[in-house]
Amino acid sequence: MKKLFILLYLQLALCCTTFAANYLTFTAEEDNSSFWIVENDINWNIFYSLDNGETWKQLTNEPVSLSKGDRALLKGEEPDKKPSWTSYLNFSMTGLIAASGSVMSLVDGNGEGKTIPYDYCFYSLFQDCTSLTQAPELPATQLAERCYQCMFLKCENLKQAPELPATQLTQSCYQGMFMGCSSLTKAPELPATTLANNCYQYMFEDCESLTQAPELPAPKLEKACYSFMFYGCKNLSRIKVAFTDWGFSSPYTYSWTDNVAKNGTFICPKNLPKIYGETHIPDGWTVIQEEDSSTEAVAATEGTMVHTSGLIIFVRNADADIEVYEVGGKLIGKVRTMNGEAQITVPQSGIYLVKAGAQTLKVAL
Repeated sequence: MKKLFILLYLQLALCCTTFAANYLTFTAEEDNSSFWIVENDINWNIFYSLDNGETWKQLTNEPVSLSKGDRALLKGEEPDKKPSWTSYLNFSMTGLIAASGSVMSLVDGNGEGKTIPYDYCFYSLFQDCTSLTQAPELPATQLAERCYQCMFLKCENLKQAPELPATQLTQSCYQGMFMGCSSLTKAPELPATTLANNCYQYMFEDCESLTQAPELPAPKLEKACYSFMFYGCKNLSRIKVAFTDWGFSSPYTYSWTDNVAKNGTFICPKNLPKIYGETHIPDGWTVIQEEDSSTEAVAATEGTMVHTSGLIIFVRNADADIEVYEVGGKLIGKVRTMNGEAQITVPQSGIYLVKAGAQTLKVAL
């Protein structure tokens, strides 16, 4: 009787442990799916279970086969040495597989942790997994340097991104995270208000299905934090930011909107300088200033561009000298163009008419 009681107690404990854990889980969405690991100069003890956690086997470079609907639970222990850009764990897959549960079970054994223990922890974890259709949970609120760098690089069938709850970032933590995820239609929210060098660099490069960027609430930029963030997102047509300084001394937003949609909306604080081009506000986009919701027409016919910063009006791609008038018709000033560009300072805020040859543009300061 005593032995029976002990057996029942152990079974109950096992069931409770399995229920409480939040294991990384792979679910096959079609027959003949499989997964395995590639250990790049590192030994990482990863185990999998095909019977809901009753038995576990060590995962190797031999494929684990799954039929449609099959589930594999995964857990792990810390590797024999800390990962780096040359020493890391990488999954490979065939078929179609949806991930769920917490990725943290690979390092804490149960998926309950919220602190990433070391730099490069999940570096390139699903890189080139074109079979992956859904990302697992990434619940960590305490990040490490480069912890998610290139994590989903070129996951071309990934349609759903995970939530990213961390509000304080580390160097390169999300760098290249979703680069080349051409099926990703919605970006995760980015609630972080404290950034770090290179933290979002390349994060959504070539995500061709994105039409709207996540809001960027951080009031202060760090070096290269947004450079190439949206490079090649050819359908992206909306960006909202909270910063008020472009960081001219360093390329904080270098080429971040190169090759986005030709027409779109850029929402920003009123005191952010209106500078246009692939490193700033996309050419041809409408600007909405948050404080008063005023708008400014950016593009004119034949490629002539007008933008403002403070009381300065900048003109680009002009084919004639520039004249600036008040709305009532009073001439404010004339200026010669050089290589199609010119600038003129007006006496006060207001609405002005900028004339370049046969073209006339209205601009509000």
